[in-house]
Amino acid sequence: MADTPVQPPLAKHDSKMLDLAFAMDTTGSMGSYIDAARDNVRRITEEIVAKETCDVRLALVNYRDHPPQEMTYVTQVHDFTPKIGEMKRWLDDTSASGGGDAPEAVADALHQPSGDTFPNGCPDGLDPMMTVRQMAEKAITLYVAGCEPSITPYKDFFAALAYVTGGQYVPLNAARALTSVIVGGAQEELSLEQWMDQVNEMVMAEVREQGEANVDMDSLTARVKHKLNTHGARSRQLKVNNSLLPAASDSVRSLSSCVHMEEVRKEWRPEPAPAASASSRSMFKKASASRPKSGTCESMAAPSPSRGGTRVLMATPSSSRGGTSESMVESLSLDCEKETLSGAPSYETAEDEISMGQAQRMLQKALMRNKISIPKK
Repeated sequence: MADTPVQPPLAKHDSKMLDLAFAMDTTGSMGSYIDAARDNVRRITEEIVAKETCDVRLALVNYRDHPPQEMTYVTQVHDFTPKIGEMKRWLDDTSASGGGDAPEAVADALHQPSGDTFPNGCPDGLDPMMTVRQMAEKAITLYVAGCEPSITPYKDFFAALAYVTGGQYVPLNAARALTSVIVGGAQEELSLEQWMDQVNEMVMAEVREQGEANVDMDSLTARVKHKLNTHGARSRQLKVNNSLLPAASDSVRSLSSCVHMEEVRKEWRPEPAPAASASSRSMFKKASASRPKSGTCESMAAPSPSRGGTRVLMATPSSSRGGTSESMVESLSLDCEKETLSGAPSYETAEDEISMGQAQRMLQKALMRNKISIPKK
């Protein structure tokens, strides 16, 4: 514990630069979803550029399964490019094949920009709780778009992964709405990034004055929100049916403090799966990432320090039980579509003052980027 921490160098961000990485399940059942990604990636990129006037780069990580379920590849990485056409060519060359009946290599996909089949975790030794911490320290924001109700048993876990990085869990029950979620999430993160210097200053001042062990997170969050809004701060906000996404619950925040999956297993168990759905799907979104042999994010080259910018990852882990997994970057499961052909929620963004949930997430980003650990209360 350090009462007078020295602030490490932080990545400088140009809020009008965005690195968007997609992690996509390419196992056998995914053909139609790969087609959907190919059809929509240009729309997503052009909409972000048009609305935010920002410089966007794209990356793609395809993932399948570990042997013996799959013998072709575990991950296939295409590094960042500013060319939409190049991203589409990568998708043109992507085919759906193979995969077993259990969760695909999600940990590997997250690590390249974690699999229940293996009782001791991912065969490559990757730990998703450590991975998201490495993402957060690199100023990478993770979003999870979870297909409900099938993902509901795992909602708190995926929400905790996102929260570690200052990202959000977004409930999603119609694949066709995912484009709006991606665009809206990118817009929100671009607008929040412009206030991070002020939040960082408040956090460092609080830690110097109180010491890490004595920081009251709820009080500090309220003061961050008040100060930003008093100074006229505004940001884009992703909304569902014209309502803000809920702030992270106490249980999600508690789970997010786990450093290793071993701690997660002791503290948390999935809720019983909904009877109406036999599979669960989810998706992620983040910005730059990479995969190391030792546990740091480094095989897909991270954006160069001179570029800066906002970083967001979209990944698609699946949690199937008894059937081939079907998750993907641009679409969710057919089950999800069938359940919500009518009455699907609407997703939109609107500009408003900083919300409590946004202040909470910006505070989390500042703590992680400065490598400050606030003990559980």
